[in-house]
Amino acid sequence: MTQMLVRAMSVVVLVLGATQAFADPKDNPIALSLAQGKGVSGMMVANGYKVIDLERGYGEQAETGAWVRFNFVGWFYDPAAPDGKGEQFDSSVDRGEPFVFQLGKQRVIMGWDAGIVGMRTGGKRRLVIPPSLGFGDKGSGEKGSAKAIPPNATLVFEIEMIDFLPAIPPKS
Repeated sequence: MTQMLVRAMSVVVLVLGATQAFADPKDNPIALSLAQGKGVSGMMVANGYKVIDLERGYGEQAETGAWVRFNFVGWFYDPAAPDGKGEQFDSSVDRGEPFVFQLGKQRVIMGWDAGIVGMRTGGKRRLVIPPSLGFGDKGSGEKGSAKAIPPNATLVFEIEMIDFLPAIPPKS
C-alpha cells in the first residue's frame, strides 16, 4: 500500500504543480483514489480536468513508470458539441500508428501523464484537459499531420489502451 501511495503521489505532483496543493496528502482525492488502485476515473480535478472511463478493460492497471501503447483521437473542446468534441486536431488511429511513452516521466502533457495511470489493456477513457495541464499559454505548432494547438486551448482526448509493459521496480 505504501509503495502504491508513493507512485500515486508522483503522478499527483504533476497535477498539483499546475493546479492546487493540499496541506495533507490524505485530503487529496486523486492521491487517495490512485493509492486504492481506482485511478482517477470520473473525477473532476481542479480547473476543469476530467477523467471518464468509457470501458474498464482487463488485467492489471498501468502505473507510473510503465511503457504504455495506445490509440487516441484529440479534439478542441467545444461546449456546444456532443461530449465537448469540437474540431479534431490529431489521431493516432488515422495515422495507423499507436502512441508509446513511459508514464510519469514528463515526456507528454501533464493531463496524459496523470489521466492514463490506472488504465487497463482494452480500456477506453475520455480526458478533458485544460490549458494548465495541456499546452498552456504557448500552444503547440503543427507536427506532421497534427494541427497546431492554439494558446490556452482546452482539449478532449479519447484513449484506448492497447497494452503496456509494467514499470520495473528499482533495485534495493
